[in-house]
Amino acid sequence: KIDKPIILLYGYWGPQKDLEFALNTLSKIREEGCEFYLIISGGINNHFKDYKKKYLESIEKYKIIINEIKGFINEKDIVNLFISVDLLLLSYNSSGGSSGVLNQAIFFDVPTIGLEFPEYREQAKDQKNVILVKREDFKDAIKDFIVKFKPVQSKTINVKEKINESIKNIDEIIKHTDRYL
Repeated sequence: KIDKPIILLYGYWGPQKDLEFALNTLSKIREEGCEFYLIISGGINNHFKDYKKKYLESIEKYKIIINEIKGFINEKDIVNLFISVDLLLLSYNSSGGSSGVLNQAIFFDVPTIGLEFPEYREQAKDQKNVILVKREDFKDAIKDFIVKFKPVQSKTINVKEKINESIKNIDEIIKHTDRYL
């Protein structure tokens, strides 16, 4: 059992996500004496031909702080990944709209620290587990989480509540969409 926070960097990696910034931030936090277990997971977006090289360079540069690289995760394995981590980091350069990774974190009740964009603020509205910060506050927010971390013995997800919430949201969307049909 790992007694330090398990941090996840996850997604469809491309230039919209600032892996270098996240790894550099975590490296500084480690240098300041904070311990964590870092997992990097997800595939590389093939639409950005030059990005794979940059991704691999970042991994090599910060390999000393990376505990696991899981690569692409099949949908059937996403549940196990998300319930095994204590903190998800969203270090985006730009939002590109709604974040699927943030949706997954919200669904699985994974505490999340992300960089602030209006789209994510709207998406995370009323979510206690999501902290969105300015770029200059990212390090302090992560460090604060690590310092205050208390291991959780077991995690449960109230799936029925999550499904009911989703149905309510879909009903609301349909109600507002009817005007345009």
